[in-house]
Amino acid sequence: MIFGAWSTVAAQETELEDCVGPDSDFCYDSTAVFVDEGCDRTFLRYRGNIAWPAILNVGPVTISVLTRNVEFYMTWIPLYVEVRGRTNPGDGTECLTGLGGHLVLVAQGGTQCGGTWESVGPLDLRPYGVPLGSYYNLQLVFFQALPGGFPGLEAHSIGFSCIRVVSHPSGVQPSSWSNVKQLYQ
Repeated sequence: MIFGAWSTVAAQETELEDCVGPDSDFCYDSTAVFVDEGCDRTFLRYRGNIAWPAILNVGPVTISVLTRNVEFYMTWIPLYVEVRGRTNPGDGTECLTGLGGHLVLVAQGGTQCGGTWESVGPLDLRPYGVPLGSYYNLQLVFFQALPGGFPGLEAHSIGFSCIRVVSHPSGVQPSSWSNVKQLYQ
């Protein structure tokens, strides 16, 4: 696994905003491949996964990715956004890639200059194995097909530029009846 440059993340990080570039905060399985640059945005693709350091689940989230589909360059395969719960409560905030994520968004990418934001949410992460108060990673999964009939061209995932995660914590959270009874003793 190759790690990109990323800074230390505080244990209470609940939101994320990151774009490709020298200050990117994600790790990756392969080197970046240029897809497009225009309208003040750079779009890259990878082979395999890229992922961000752990985020604390404090309630529903909206997950958005800025993508670009450049049909001339055979960007026909969507970009898959996964949530990956941290299984060990002692896990730190390091960046992990690999298997084990739950699919939450399939981004098709727009063709307009500057890309297209695609979003899902507000999304409750508990059905995806991420209880409130626990950590999770976001990862993007890129694919690349085997070389085709024309030398040097193969279908691959759309270009990626930015990700944004916005938390929507609620003051009202579900509780068990025994916890409610304890409040009134």
